[in-house]
Amino acid sequence: MNHHIKYILFFLLGINLPVVFANEIVDNVVNIPFETYNDFIIVDLILAEKLPLKFIFDTGAESTIITKREIAEVLGLQYDKRFRILGADLTEIMYARRVKNVSILLDGMNTSRQNILVLEDDYFNFEEFLGLGIHGIMGMDMFENYVIEINYQRKFLTLTPKEHFKKPSKKFVKIPITVSKNKPYIDTKLVISRDTTLDLVFLIDTGASITAMIHNNTHPDLKIPDKSLEGNLGMGLGGKLEGYISIVPSFGFGNFQFDELLVNYMEVSEKQAEKKPMKYNGIIGNILLSRFHIIIDFSNSFIYLKPTRKYNKAFEFDKSGISVIAAGERLNRFFIQKPVVDSPSDMADIKRGDEIIRLNGRSWRFLNLSKINSILSKKEGKRIKMTIKRKEQQMKKEFYLRKIL
Repeated sequence: MNHHIKYILFFLLGINLPVVFANEIVDNVVNIPFETYNDFIIVDLILAEKLPLKFIFDTGAESTIITKREIAEVLGLQYDKRFRILGADLTEIMYARRVKNVSILLDGMNTSRQNILVLEDDYFNFEEFLGLGIHGIMGMDMFENYVIEINYQRKFLTLTPKEHFKKPSKKFVKIPITVSKNKPYIDTKLVISRDTTLDLVFLIDTGASITAMIHNNTHPDLKIPDKSLEGNLGMGLGGKLEGYISIVPSFGFGNFQFDELLVNYMEVSEKQAEKKPMKYNGIIGNILLSRFHIIIDFSNSFIYLKPTRKYNKAFEFDKSGISVIAAGERLNRFFIQKPVVDSPSDMADIKRGDEIIRLNGRSWRFLNLSKINSILSKKEGKRIKMTIKRKEQQMKKEFYLRKIL
């Protein structure tokens, strides 16, 4: 897991995109397989009965979005209205076009028809940060009539029509949530010091490859800690997001608690916070959510959580101070993002724009972003040997992994 974390966050201003199902589901339960990649849930679908695509399953998104306008043009989809979208930084306004009644086929689920949005420009550039071609975001409007079960271990989404849902076993802990515009929010407790515990509201966001992100200035006591690292948090709708990385003494919800949790802080002014359609203080992302077997009952406003065997496993984070992006037609060239100041990679004179040629004996031909991030998240003290290319010159670099916070 690298420090420059990509996540998805956007707000639709005054948009209502209803879903119309072509057929009722015959069975009560539908299982949809997914794959995980860099802590995102990736689902295969067929759009307009023609084109197989990969979408990110995103409980933090209200509507389904095609991120690449070229796809809509190839399929000959017709736009009928233009919408404003507020970027993840809560300042930039962008635009998307609506396409009505588009066929979407998921494995194991009958075809549905729904209205979707097509971004006028690709503001995400998923390929760079995932090393995988991603074509859109699957929002919750598609599932508003279902109870959603997320089984991270078996890698299945299970959809149950809400009228057929039966409460799970007592092994699941039932926690109330707030549902606003098809998105789930949960009450949390954040300990920021020995004497200060805050009651906050966080968005449950499977479209976020993070543990948690805190929006400062959304509460009088929410300030960026003195002991934090400044950096690029990744890409949101509208471009790069700047922020900070720090550790909080404790963070939890229901009767679950995580101590000494490394989190992200995003700078949000009081004026920007007022623009939020729903007043909340941050986001819980997939790295934390994947510690549970999850059932979300939108219609009754409850979430059911059962810890998995990963629940008590230590969170692994990059100990090099760098992030890596993929480039090239096959996404098999790997370039360094700006290293964190005074991190092991920075001390080894690794710079932004350096291309990885070899990493711990592996040629770039046999690497991908997941393998690279895994190597850079090994135990403290692990020696990293890297050959990089800077302009036309190859250089050998060496450093040892260590915690940078």
